[in-house]
Amino acid sequence: TSATITPNSDFFNISKSINIPTSIGVKSFRFNFTVNSTEINTNLKNQIIDSINFTLCGASPQNVPYINLTFKNETTNQESLNATIISTWIYSLSSVGTINKTLSFSNSSENIGYDFCFTPPNRTVNINTVINYNNAQSQQRTFSLVTALTNLTLSQVLYLLPTTLGLFSPFQVVDNIGNPLSNVKGLITRILGVSTITVTSAFTDDSGFVSYFLNPEVSYIGAFSKAGFSTETFSFTPTADTRTVILGGGTGVIANGTSILTNTTYTITPANRTLTNSTDYLFTFNVSSSQAITFISMNITSNGTSHLFVSNAGDGFISGIINITCGLHLL
Repeated sequence: TSATITPNSDFFNISKSINIPTSIGVKSFRFNFTVNSTEINTNLKNQIIDSINFTLCGASPQNVPYINLTFKNETTNQESLNATIISTWIYSLSSVGTINKTLSFSNSSENIGYDFCFTPPNRTVNINTVINYNNAQSQQRTFSLVTALTNLTLSQVLYLLPTTLGLFSPFQVVDNIGNPLSNVKGLITRILGVSTITVTSAFTDDSGFVSYFLNPEVSYIGAFSKAGFSTETFSFTPTADTRTVILGGGTGVIANGTSILTNTTYTITPANRTLTNSTDYLFTFNVSSSQAITFISMNITSNGTSHLFVSNAGDGFISGIINITCGLHLL
């Protein structure tokens, strides 16, 4: 395995960063290098590998809090609450990837808060967590977090909404051509008092669907994101109707999947965003290319019915106006 050599006058620093294995014990290492065609091996050295542990705080050495969870009402007074918790924590000293450990922690009794500690307490730990929390007066919510934690305790407030004050607000997330997108993170925030708070965050299922329990009398900000796609951010007031969120980007295909040619660009309007029902919208498709293009078309459908079809024998600009009604329209 190659290493980095940093010269310093007649001295050389040889270093190599490696992923730390999950097993504990003693590992041996040495350096092998070639000078003037002569191979030189350094003496074997031993590296002691101790365990790492992220868990609910307890007796020493597991008594240095890295994160503190508490619960409040998503109401004007922000009353402190007790809540149950079901959580999964993936953690690693390096980036959370193939070499990591997992903590599954749950408590069916309502507690006012939870402290989680890490050993060794002088190291930074990277975590990826999903937390479901609830109490008898509220509907379950989900909170997800990917971050680095240290012994400077992170205080995280998790908000619940009384069942009598909310409704389930559903979303379906699709790509440019209407394919459902799974594992899209939807982050819901709002202003409460003078601060912006994270209300809840959850991921879409295989059908691109996700639902949040929210207050229909409050304006929220939704931010939906997935690697490889542009993030869609918008304000909304919750209703029981399903909102469709379109994420741009992705694999870079047009309509039925024909690959975009070299030196070919296109623009589509309206921009990728949530559209308002019962409103006239001008849809446009503009293609420019140095390649020979013999046909372009724009077909907008809903539930198998075509509402607009325009075409052109070559690249150029095509457009049409339709009135957006309830339902998913595919371009």
